[in-house]
Amino acid sequence: LPTRREQTLCHVAGGALHLGAMSELSAGAQAKIRDLRTDPALNGKACVSLGASRDNATVRLGTGREVLVPLENLQLVARPGQLPSGTRVVAVGLSKAPTLNFRQACVAASSAPEGRLNIDFGSGDIKALKFENVVLLDPDAILDAAAQLGEYSRGSRIKICNFIDPGINGLTGIVLDRDPNDPTRLLVMLPEQGKVMAFRPEKMCKAAEGDATSSELGAIRPMLKDAFFLELRKLLWSVPQEQARLLTLLAPPGGVKANPFSMESRTMSAWTAFRSAYPADDEPLMRSTLRDKAELFALGHDATGNEMVALTEAGKLLSKMEGLPEPPTKRRRVESDSGKQGKDELVRALFCAMKLSAPQGQAIPMSQLGSDPRVAKLRQDARFKKLKLTELLREYTLIFELTPEAPPGTGLLVKLTEHADAALPQRKAGEAAPKGGGDVLPDPEQLRLPDKIEQPETLVDKMQALRIEIIHALFRRDGFAEPGQLGQEPGVQKMRRMLPKNKSLLDIIRVFLDNFSVAMDLAVGKQQVQLDSMDVGDMSCIEEFVQKQLR
Repeated sequence: LPTRREQTLCHVAGGALHLGAMSELSAGAQAKIRDLRTDPALNGKACVSLGASRDNATVRLGTGREVLVPLENLQLVARPGQLPSGTRVVAVGLSKAPTLNFRQACVAASSAPEGRLNIDFGSGDIKALKFENVVLLDPDAILDAAAQLGEYSRGSRIKICNFIDPGINGLTGIVLDRDPNDPTRLLVMLPEQGKVMAFRPEKMCKAAEGDATSSELGAIRPMLKDAFFLELRKLLWSVPQEQARLLTLLAPPGGVKANPFSMESRTMSAWTAFRSAYPADDEPLMRSTLRDKAELFALGHDATGNEMVALTEAGKLLSKMEGLPEPPTKRRRVESDSGKQGKDELVRALFCAMKLSAPQGQAIPMSQLGSDPRVAKLRQDARFKKLKLTELLREYTLIFELTPEAPPGTGLLVKLTEHADAALPQRKAGEAAPKGGGDVLPDPEQLRLPDKIEQPETLVDKMQALRIEIIHALFRRDGFAEPGQLGQEPGVQKMRRMLPKNKSLLDIIRVFLDNFSVAMDLAVGKQQVQLDSMDVGDMSCIEEFVQKQLR
């Protein structure tokens, strides 16, 4: 890897990026922590992302401390490497030049190698540092500069002029933010019309009345909030199972300029308008906003741990009563989501688990297959809770072969048949496909996994074997796991028994700095191990460890 993190487009709010519409935060991005309840002392602190998975990001503070923070508690200040010259930063996390850590410096104007920034430490001492090794000293300065909407700002009172619709010309409006679907336009609240519209700056001029007061902005918030709820309800009603991932439902579907009339774009604009009616340091979070309408929206998690928002039964009933149309694609997808499709999905997960857990042609215990993290998560789905794995595997005899475990009566072993790859049911492509459509299993990233060492002999080989087992274990868990979870993996346990007992698993994990990082998950108060790289070619860290052990 160096990363399995997916970068997702996010909307622009006052020129700054906000994580309410992001699923992942890319490594090297500068951010600011806000509204964190588990550790309030971190609120307002600047940090740099080391990467993200699902709903959290691992960040490095200016003190060098690394923590895991929910995405909704991060305000993204600048994309990776997008810091203007002269920006004040502090260097952190440097292992090869530790004397530079915690030194304050400025971003230099000269160009740097890819993935790095030239940092001026003074007196001509310029170093090219990775994006992840610098943290902003004053993130608010970047945010304040980005919040300027040309000659306008949030709350600017304007008049519409030279607009194609004569009924709109001359109306007074309040500037809220940039249009997330087209940053060349501004979202403007038209109180007389009771709605928000997007205008280019040349179609606006400053009104004589001056900027809107905080009380005036407060007065339009309920209207903007109801508009957001309506657009979100329309969006959820248009998708199968009336649910969507909380952090991705507002992501632009097709680049910076999305179709402004699509339900996704309308929902995103409505959220941006509502949020922008608040002061920049007091913007609401989507999760807390949806809880205000718990009778219509339900928050929860899907089988893979992603936070979801769904329509409640009351929300569905209201949508029916209002006659909100159901798109034909939704009806086709719901009708096609039969029990067979669900079983095929689980079979593909079992096939992938077998590929990752067992060498070609080798059988493994049924219990080991059932405990695979991805399989276990899928089996939490209501469709599979009463389904026995043995019954499922016997339905797919062209893929799986079952044999009794010795001694008889102790269980079953399962292995892939010779032609399992060809017999694996393929996913349907196109708009009528079930969730995750397209034939994406087995995961292409699997091809980059290092081969396991089944019988290591030397201490160096045993350390390398354990390193590879941990990589495989983390890969199956989407790149994140607690040390205790890793210690329960059969392959990790096997290699641990071959190594000296004077080191904990966490101590050994910290030997491989290029492969793994360890950070405190503030949400649960436990440490998390993150997979950073699957490259095991550099053996120097193992050799240094072995030399210390032999002294």
